[in-house]
Amino acid sequence: MKNFGMYKLLLIPALFVQFQLAAQNSSFRLSDYTNPDYKYKSLDLNFGLSHYLMTARLKNYQDNSINNFQAGSSLGAVYRSSVNSKYRQGQVDLNFNSMVGSNRNSNSTDNPLFKSSSSTFSHAESFDFQLTQRFYRENKNFMEIGVGINTYNNGNQSKNKEWTNDALSASFENKIHGFAPDITLNLFLGHGRIEQVQDARMAMYILDDVQKLGRAQKVPDNDDVMELARLITRLKYNRYFDTRLRKIAEITAIDSLLQGSGLINTPDAAYFTVLTDNWNYSNNPIRTSGNRLYGGLQVNYAFNYQFTSQITTTPDNYVAETTEKQQNSALALVAGYASANPMSLQWQRTAGAEAGIGLARQLNKREEVGPDVNIDYSLYGDIHPALNLSAFYGYGYYPNSRTTLSFSWSVQSEYFKRNSGNQKNDDATRLNNMNVTTGPDLSIYYYVSARLRVTINYYGYFDYLSRKYTFRDNPDSNYKETLNNFNQSFSGTITYSLF
Repeated sequence: MKNFGMYKLLLIPALFVQFQLAAQNSSFRLSDYTNPDYKYKSLDLNFGLSHYLMTARLKNYQDNSINNFQAGSSLGAVYRSSVNSKYRQGQVDLNFNSMVGSNRNSNSTDNPLFKSSSSTFSHAESFDFQLTQRFYRENKNFMEIGVGINTYNNGNQSKNKEWTNDALSASFENKIHGFAPDITLNLFLGHGRIEQVQDARMAMYILDDVQKLGRAQKVPDNDDVMELARLITRLKYNRYFDTRLRKIAEITAIDSLLQGSGLINTPDAAYFTVLTDNWNYSNNPIRTSGNRLYGGLQVNYAFNYQFTSQITTTPDNYVAETTEKQQNSALALVAGYASANPMSLQWQRTAGAEAGIGLARQLNKREEVGPDVNIDYSLYGDIHPALNLSAFYGYGYYPNSRTTLSFSWSVQSEYFKRNSGNQKNDDATRLNNMNVTTGPDLSIYYYVSARLRVTINYYGYFDYLSRKYTFRDNPDSNYKETLNNFNQSFSGTITYSLF
């Protein structure tokens, strides 16, 4: 009886300690987290080769033979750079891809006596560069510079010949060349800052699971959470070339901090399993915190060039060429607001809106040259004003490291007036265009238990389009058209593991 009383006396402080441990981080808010300074750079090169060979012979009344050979190679580069400090947030993404390929094909029949051959050489190159740099002052005022360059270049050349009864009956060559650069420049001024804070949530997952496992030596305070979260952030932005070595270094660093801070009493296998499990699964989704208000100037220039030609030497000798050029220049004033609020450890709210007003000038030019054909056509377009408005509002719910629920509603709208004609500043055709698209987006991955998991995805949108055409020289042809369109998609799965 005396031993039982002593057991109760020992149990009371133990329960008190467990209660304290369970509630240890109740005062920590994700919005309290500030990222440490970090820099990250990576460059990966990709090389590829491909080959295909096919030969076939069909024995029938035609006695058909087919041969096909294909070969290709590719080269790609991916560059990533991130920087975060008190006075700067920056991101650079660069992607380059190129491809070269050739194809040779031959086909012949003995009855009738016919043979054809073709050879094709093609290439394609793409370059995408995205840069965003925000430079901050002490009061969180910032200047933002954004550059976006997207360029695509491609070419294709094919030669074809046909023989009938051993006499050349057809010979022609086709060429295609395309080039399409698109450049956007942003210059914004603003106030506020949005930071990623999911590393702080990951730190709390680790500390909570260590406590539940009974391996906690003391009650972590907010400083312990902050220190662990900052270490997690720094580890994420270290460059490793071997994922195994990376995992070893990361788990070792986390364990070293926890033991060095006196937070762990028994670093056994179960403890390291908890560290590994959280490192693998509890760093998603991205959580953000803060507000940002911005406004400024946006400039865009896009050009699209397409050239095609066909040169025929047999049976007739002629050349046909088509050249198309499209240019678009746009200037706009843009203002926007973005907000991210981690309302609690489990709930996230995001919202944002952006509006723009501007003008644009377009030029479409087409030239056709060939036998009995000589076309030189130009269409000029002036857009003013061009109004754009977009907004979104959403919630996220993350009760544990394996469950994500998110719901958002967005709206995008635009309105513009365009005057177009065959001369500059011509208004032969007038177009009033209005478009509104709005709808919800729902995504659920619910980890009910180790055996039961539920996945649901729903997306829907309503689209309204109104166009009014006015023809200056032919008013009887004026007309208006509207389009109402609703689309939705739903998918859901339930997985239950019996054994």
